[in-house]
Amino acid sequence: MELTVLEQKIMNLTREGEIITINTLYKLNEIFKFAEKDTIKEIAFKLVKKGALIRLERGKYLVIKSAENYNALKAANYIFDGYIAITSALFVYGYNQTKSFIIWGTTSSRKKVRKIGEYTYIMLPMGKLVFGSFYYKGYKISTKAKTVLDCVYNIHYVEDITPLIYLILDMNSKDFDELLGYLHMINNSSLTQRVGFILEKAGAPKNIITAIKRIAGKSVTRLDKRIGSYINYDKKWRVFDNVNINRFLR
Repeated sequence: MELTVLEQKIMNLTREGEIITINTLYKLNEIFKFAEKDTIKEIAFKLVKKGALIRLERGKYLVIKSAENYNALKAANYIFDGYIAITSALFVYGYNQTKSFIIWGTTSSRKKVRKIGEYTYIMLPMGKLVFGSFYYKGYKISTKAKTVLDCVYNIHYVEDITPLIYLILDMNSKDFDELLGYLHMINNSSLTQRVGFILEKAGAPKNIITAIKRIAGKSVTRLDKRIGSYINYDKKWRVFDNVNINRFLR
């Protein structure tokens, strides 16, 4: 990435991963007298085009310095108004080893898609379900319990359920208590049935399965509600496994 002398001077006063605003650039210009004020916006625009800055919103930028140093997941902390979710959360935890150029996150509003370089950021509308996150390895992601809930809720976006099964097998009693708390709070019978079905298939503890079965609904539902097929019916959970989860089990 080739920068002009003026662009280099500005970038030398910023730090990798720093958030700056156009007002910050104005103030730097007042101190160091780089250029005319009207030129600063043009310089910021060129730095975005060159990949040295990532435009997060109007007049707000993430400092990258170079495309080679771009951390797509770290940038997600600033792009999403929720947290890193579903398969991207599984990747951060280490259960999903496959690098993806799609970064999944949540938003309380409508679905948003944003393209930055070779990465696509997809913000899933979760409404009141945007909760259950914490910082892990510097990333704002869903907790393990909330990752399970989000993956089941958005299972049509989860191409490989194997990493989710690994996460479930690694959950402790505190994680399961958290998940039970969410299921009680949300009070969505269909979602509870689907979560219970997947947890039992994954080999979750019997006391957790019993607790979930106690609050599960009695209506018939589909594992992936976006698929119209009614196959592989599970009588216990009253779930049509139209995803065929058995193919992910070993």
